[in-house]
Amino acid sequence: MTIQLMNSANPLAGVIVTAAGELYATETERENNVFVQYTATYNATVYDIFLSRNDARFPHKIQGQTGTRMDICSLYFTIDCSTALAGMVQFGVITRIDAVNSDIKYIVTLPLLTGASKAVVVVSLIGSPSQVKADFSEGGTLLHGLTNSTEEAVAAVNTGVLLVCPIKGVTIAPALGDIVIKAAITAGSCVMNAFAFYHCTN
Repeated sequence: MTIQLMNSANPLAGVIVTAAGELYATETERENNVFVQYTATYNATVYDIFLSRNDARFPHKIQGQTGTRMDICSLYFTIDCSTALAGMVQFGVITRIDAVNSDIKYIVTLPLLTGASKAVVVVSLIGSPSQVKADFSEGGTLLHGLTNSTEEAVAAVNTGVLLVCPIKGVTIAPALGDIVIKAAITAGSCVMNAFAFYHCTN
């Protein structure tokens, strides 16, 4: 896996390609990958759904992928920072949820330091030929990775709330295995654009 951090006018700089000039990918990725793109403006602490494992309107469900694990093959996101932005943006998986609260294990965390001003930060995570496998045990332990960036008993994320998602004008209830975005902005604001290739598998 390579994780590339760039602050460049060319967000594709450093992308891995084959000798034939094709983006490096496995057969599973070529046949099963679907994409999601999401744009949001943040100026406070917000939780959004980035990938829903179970909602029938998400593309992996539309094409019949019924597995229980989300595999993220690549993730790209840019953050356009306002003056004096402070906070962080995180991507994580819901490993426990009920009608009161949830537990979240974070896969990617980007701190936005005080004083960042009118900069564009570009983050690229390329998993090919592997993937970030977002599966976990019944006790909420990640099965294919480790992280010390976690939250427990998150009251803002429970089965009784509706969260914004990449489907325009639609809010959905979070569920076990969903990939969420947490934006915790303590000063200023930012515009985030996120894009991912992913598929669902057993």
